[in-house]
Amino acid sequence: MADRIAEIQARAEAATKGPWFVERHQPTLTRRVVSDDHALDADLGYLGNSNQFDAEFIAHAREDIPFLLDELARVQAAADELLAERDAARREVAAMEEMAAFYSKQAAS
Repeated sequence: MADRIAEIQARAEAATKGPWFVERHQPTLTRRVVSDDHALDADLGYLGNSNQFDAEFIAHAREDIPFLLDELARVQAAADELLAERDAARREVAAMEEMAAFYSKQAAS
């Protein structure tokens, strides 16, 4: 999964800077996804109403993907921290169990 995340991150970093937005060409009903500086200008044509939703999805992807990658990194860091705490607690329990076994033997003798 780490490779896939790295590939997505690389594509996001290489893409035209945002924000992107949808332009609707009224006479032809086509949709275009463009960036503020028009460095990106993708004509999606007109394929019916689904094209409008596709254009919105594509336009929002420029900001949504980096947001989701950042959120994934935050959640992964939190999960790693919790796993480290769990492992430390397990080591502590094992040490206490050893100590309890030692004193139990001492009391029995």
